[in-house]
Amino acid sequence: MNYTKGEWTYDKTSGSIKAINVGTVNNSPMVANVFVTDIIEQLETDVNARLISASPDMYEAIKHFMEVTSRAKNVKFSPAMGMAYCGLRNAIDKAEGR
Repeated sequence: MNYTKGEWTYDKTSGSIKAINVGTVNNSPMVANVFVTDIIEQLETDVNARLISASPDMYEAIKHFMEVTSRAKNVKFSPAMGMAYCGLRNAIDKAEGR
């Protein structure tokens, strides 16, 4: 899957989410922009922006976990772990448009 590589970071002042390891610091590609319409929404907007900026790290970690567990032999998940695994699989499918 292709997406903007690099560490994504949230600039609370501008509301922009940038990939800071791509290009130069001043010329980092903007990945997303979040907007606040009033002060009450500021906390929720900040949380949403942090989730968005963490998504490449979470995606790569989940993909790695799925690859490692798929190569393991005779792995038996508890019901709770099986549900968590299905949730991770669904998250990857959603991210990859399936």
